[in-house]
Amino acid sequence: MPYLFSYGSNHTHQLRTRLETVDEPLSPDIIPGCIDNYTLIFAGYSSRWKGGVASIHPSPGDKVYGTIRQLTDAQLLRLDEYEAGYERVLLYAIDPLSYSKIQTYVYIKQDSTFLHYPSNSYLHAISSQLHETARVHTYTIIIRGVHEDGEIAVMGTWTAMTDD
Repeated sequence: MPYLFSYGSNHTHQLRTRLETVDEPLSPDIIPGCIDNYTLIFAGYSSRWKGGVASIHPSPGDKVYGTIRQLTDAQLLRLDEYEAGYERVLLYAIDPLSYSKIQTYVYIKQDSTFLHYPSNSYLHAISSQLHETARVHTYTIIIRGVHEDGEIAVMGTWTAMTDD
């Protein structure tokens, strides 16, 4: 079964809503992970989220943190339907508990140009996804954007605090 690396709003609740069926439940097993030499960016505009949405972009020396879980081939194909504007690519994620490399699919936005700041509700969705495995109570998201010339710029920060 293929693995999926999630760094944005694809947390367990959203994936269950999109992918789970009676005959094909979502795997409960998730592990923390990171992808080396990429950074989290925000690009485009989503009318659903009312702001920019997450993607990853090559950036030597940086890391993107997220979650790794197995999906069935059918679940991955269903997820493709929701990820319009993104390309599904194979990369290696690192499991920080075992230091093993896991070949995993990741969705990368086809147009990485920064257009709009992400909404608070979208940033909460990202922090929920990271909280699933990291169990940190405070998490700061650096809002980065890629300009038309390809340069990555820091546009601001956002800090989430959880109750548990």
